[in-house]
Amino acid sequence: MKSRRIGQNENQPFPAEIEERHQYIVYDKRLLPGFAATLFDPEYLEAEGLLLVAEQGLRGVGWSFAYQDKVFVLRHYRRGGAVSRLNYDSYFGVSRVRSRPACEWRMLCGMRARGLPVPAPAAWRIIQSGLGFYRADLMTLRIPNCTALHRLLLQRKLSESEWRRLGVTLRQFHDNEVWHPDLNASNVLMDDRGQFHLVDFDRARFRRGRGWRERGILRLWRSLDKQRRLEPSLCCQESDFRALLDAYRSGA
Repeated sequence: MKSRRIGQNENQPFPAEIEERHQYIVYDKRLLPGFAATLFDPEYLEAEGLLLVAEQGLRGVGWSFAYQDKVFVLRHYRRGGAVSRLNYDSYFGVSRVRSRPACEWRMLCGMRARGLPVPAPAAWRIIQSGLGFYRADLMTLRIPNCTALHRLLLQRKLSESEWRRLGVTLRQFHDNEVWHPDLNASNVLMDDRGQFHLVDFDRARFRRGRGWRERGILRLWRSLDKQRRLEPSLCCQESDFRALLDAYRSGA
């Protein structure tokens, strides 16, 4: 096994790498002092009493765990759609720097440098499985006291000002040319101060132009509308979307 520091910038993490057999890891030495690869193992986290919660999401399970007075979210990359029936978590690619978690790590670093409300990247890992395929994980610092928009709307109705605040937040991302390919009600979080955050930037990128921007807003609303049909108790209606869209368009 070898470990070495691979870069330093005051606006970025303090990354180091670990290379062992078919496993390659990059982690933030500032967030994860004393890091060990076992932190990517949910069974180890549970055995050590570190695991806080395991949640079933759209693409498998995500885990929250406590480590050195911080709370982290561990996500294993899983495929969605019909292809997941044949191959649920393997990806093709021989370049580490172009792997899914490496790209998402860089996106998070870039967005945080722009002051956008996203989680801090903590570590990523790929495990090469032969023939150019790999499996991957990403670890981020958990945003405290947050609730996913989908879950929040099952509990209560948002005020018009809250919908407008969400519209302004989404406009802020788009003004910074951030394209989120999977903007849905599970990837939008609101904290206990009423501030919104976005998570899960797999396949996201910085993108120029404007034609794609409102399509992302419509995608979010379609996901809410779909959930409302499945769960009639979900508290959202057309007037909420109009408030969001109006604030998004005006930026205020």
